[in-house]
Amino acid sequence: MGIKEFINKKLPHGKNNSAPPKDPFRRHEWESKLLYTIKDVLKDDCRIIDYGCGGKATLRHTLKNHYPNSTYYGLDIEQKIGDNNGFNELINDKNEYFYNIDELDNILPKADAMILGSVFTHLDISLTEQILNKTLPYYEKGFQMGFSFFFGSDNRHYHPDTVLDKYYWVVTIDVEWLSEYCEKNGLTLILNPYIFKLDHTIPIDGINFQSFATIKK
Repeated sequence: MGIKEFINKKLPHGKNNSAPPKDPFRRHEWESKLLYTIKDVLKDDCRIIDYGCGGKATLRHTLKNHYPNSTYYGLDIEQKIGDNNGFNELINDKNEYFYNIDELDNILPKADAMILGSVFTHLDISLTEQILNKTLPYYEKGFQMGFSFFFGSDNRHYHPDTVLDKYYWVVTIDVEWLSEYCEKNGLTLILNPYIFKLDHTIPIDGINFQSFATIKK
């Protein structure tokens, strides 16, 4: 199934989100493209981590529209998060779980894949590498990781956040750096042949779309 067919197969869930894209059709497009980065492991009983899921965790609705019996793990920096607690009582399915983002090491062994939407677009590259390192033990069993990012000729950080350490308004990733990382660790990097044109303006020259990548064995 091609990307266009995958996007058009289901209608938008129409749930509001505090972060862009906010238009329901654009959000459906973006979330579908994120899911498609791990298309090899998608099936009705797949187990997917949404790292940096956000307070609304709307990607789970797109996942459930396609695969109703899938298991969804939403991870973010919410405080006082335990199994099926927190996140403003978001749970509406027996196969939905929410955890503090610090629980990643405990959740990774349960998952078939992990998605990161607009996460590496903000993190210091050292934190990005830390997350990549955490996934290394799992690729041998077929684990995959898909993510959106800003394509760059080097790793560049724009406008540091005034509250969160090592968090920026925009971060670009050097694809050569990413490729060398994967080669060093015996992994395959796929730069997917589609993008998402931003629905808002970033006043940094040349940054008006997100790219999508897949890492697998």
